Amino acid sequence: MLKRLPLPSCLSQFARDDTGSVLIMTAILSPLVMGGLGLGVETGHWYQKQRQLQHISDLASNSAAVRLRAGDDDNALYTTALTIASGSGFEQQIGNIEVHSPPISGEYTGNSSAVEVILTETRPRWFSAIFMQGDVNLTARSVSLIDGGNPACILALSETASGAITVTGSTNVNLTNCVVTSNSTSSDAFSMHNSASHMTTDCVHTVGGATYTSNLTLNDCSAPKTMQAKTRDPYADRTEPVSWGSCSSGRIGRPNRSTTVSATTTHPNGMQSKRFCDGLTLKGNVTFEPGLYIIDGGTFSVNSQSVISNQSGGVTFFLTNGADVKFNGGSTIEMDAPTSGPTSGMLFWESKYSSSSGHSGCGGGSSGSVGTSHKFNGGSSVSLQGAIYLPVSEVTFNGNSNAQNGCTQVIADTIKFSGNSDLSVTCENTGTEQIMAGESASVVE
Repeated sequence: MLKRLPLPSCLSQFARDDTGSVLIMTAILSPLVMGGLGLGVETGHWYQKQRQLQHISDLASNSAAVRLRAGDDDNALYTTALTIASGSGFEQQIGNIEVHSPPISGEYTGNSSAVEVILTETRPRWFSAIFMQGDVNLTARSVSLIDGGNPACILALSETASGAITVTGSTNVNLTNCVVTSNSTSSDAFSMHNSASHMTTDCVHTVGGATYTSNLTLNDCSAPKTMQAKTRDPYADRTEPVSWGSCSSGRIGRPNRSTTVSATTTHPNGMQSKRFCDGLTLKGNVTFEPGLYIIDGGTFSVNSQSVISNQSGGVTFFLTNGADVKFNGGSTIEMDAPTSGPTSGMLFWESKYSSSSGHSGCGGGSSGSVGTSHKFNGGSSVSLQGAIYLPVSEVTFNGNSNAQNGCTQVIADTIKFSGNSDLSVTCENTGTEQIMAGESASVVE
């Protein structure tokens, strides 16, 4: 049996001495402790940066949605989102921004009233580089939605005109299920100052101000809502038909005789169409077959005592090259727009790009603002179902829709009521787009 040899006294004493062991352990563990602390601090830092980036994306998407509500295009949405994000701390030099309207992911994919903003940033690691490789990638996504508001049937698009919507003369305008809205910033964006003028509507919305008398009756608000957000043009993104086909004679019908007008050309948009150059004048009893009718220059007029209508399926009159409408009293006009197809809901549609400085006969229109004047007169003898969309012109409107389940929308640069109009507006299943006044923008994702 082996015996344990006694250690020399100095070695034995060294073996039993624990002085300095804590220092040694501290020296061994210090890198791990410092690394852990550093990792914790860095993790908190990245969490803060992630929260900050999410907050920035919320601000950016909401701001872009406000611009969408005002009717701005995709470039304006991107510029707005980038400006707000950069001003809030987003560093584009180490990141990227995507702006999608409609969104390409999430619950609101394909929703044209929503804006999606995706922000990414790539940042180098600190202490965590000891344990991990690669940079830290931060991503934040936000979606804002335009929602709410009240259905409107009268919309003046001018952003500066005084009296963009004017009610004047011995006028009695009754609008049911309808808000009147003006995008003008003028102090009298809505003007009603004649003591003989009367209007009844759900409410009046203006970007600027309103002048009115006690003869303004509002069903759903106590006073006009001024300094409101701009109302979107629901037809701004519609693709206009091209002026197509050979010129047809614009003098149609005879007094006391019946005439049927047929759309005989296949338009590039797939509809049957007919093109009239230098105006369209209707006499007698004229019935239009379904289709697209292009008025290329001149005036679209209806003689007194005439009866104008269309067959089932609806018609669209596309006004280009400075064409204008002059419907005077004494005629009976009952027309409705198609409820489906490329001109769905559009009864009268004015080109934004044609010129009023003249017309080119059978040639194509030239570019520029129209600025013409259209008149729809006739009172109870006029029933126009669909959108009267004349975005760069002045419109004087005195006409009706059907008493029950009618749908008449008037969208123009400026609008004047100077006679009697009685519109009961119910636009479900008519092919028209909704005009919404007083919409709000909020973050939903």
